[in-house]
Amino acid sequence: RTKASCGLLNSVPTVS
Repeated sequence: RTKASCGLLNSVPTVS
């Protein structure tokens, strides 16, 4: 899942 804007939480698909 690389849809996370946060590089720290690239494990979680969260667009924070």
